[in-house]
Amino acid sequence: MPVSYEDSRPTYLQVAEVIRGEITGGQVGPGERLPSVRDLSARFDIAAVTVQSALRVLRDEGYIASRSTRGYFVRDELPEEEPAVPSPEFLALRHQIDSIRATVDELATRVSQLESTVREADDPAPPSSLAPERGD
Repeated sequence: MPVSYEDSRPTYLQVAEVIRGEITGGQVGPGERLPSVRDLSARFDIAAVTVQSALRVLRDEGYIASRSTRGYFVRDELPEEEPAVPSPEFLALRHQIDSIRATVDELATRVSQLESTVREADDPAPPSSLAPERGD
């Protein structure tokens, strides 16, 4: 499965997600050896260094262990699935978006008020029925 270039995440994170899914889905069982870096590189059509970055992520998360020159193996004890916790970057973006929305709402209210003021100023006073008509 090639990686998606439309995905905004780095390639190594996409690869790590695929392999993580195969581990948690039981396609690669505890104690099993993962394909070599060269094989994974060919499978995903990416550089070996990118595969190594993906494997480093999985190792750091506790899904796999490296055994010197023997390769990467699925750990017998997998990490427990934790509920998704928003990253600090996500929280910062959410805050910025909320701030932008508040500003847009405030601007929309101000524009609406200005439009009302302009309409009132442009509307001539309605003719009074008591005012005499001018005749030519």
